[in-house]
Amino acid sequence: MNAKAADPVKYTFLFLEQKVALMTQYLSFTKNMKDSFLREKEVKLEGLLAKRQDCIDKIEKIDLSLKKIGSLGAEEISRISRELKGKLNGYLRQIKGLVEQIAPIDAEVMVMVQEESRVTKDELIRMKTVKQAAKGYGSKEGCIPRYIDARG
Repeated sequence: MNAKAADPVKYTFLFLEQKVALMTQYLSFTKNMKDSFLREKEVKLEGLLAKRQDCIDKIEKIDLSLKKIGSLGAEEISRISRELKGKLNGYLRQIKGLVEQIAPIDAEVMVMVQEESRVTKDELIRMKTVKQAAKGYGSKEGCIPRYIDARG
């Protein structure tokens, strides 16, 4: 293989390695969210959600880069050695395994988030109702009582 052909292969492996690392982080953040919900402990979900979203954004950029490499260097990548094909398949298996681990945990977390959202919404509605009821019993300032028989 010439030097030009090595670049798409080299970058493909680099991007796949980064993708595996990011997906591993994403899995970790997702597990932390699930554990926090299960313990019903106050969680700084904003931080975990931001970290997860950052992983997603970076993975999407890597996927775009891999797509570009695939279209530009498809011929070079198709001629890689058996050893490198094994390494490539290893990364792809790791990614598949991570996705298979992430998907059910992510689904559980989404159900928990939806339930928490529903409970919070119900609580806000209840508070609004109580506030409206209390307002009905409050004083009506600004209204001066007028009596029919008063002369004035």
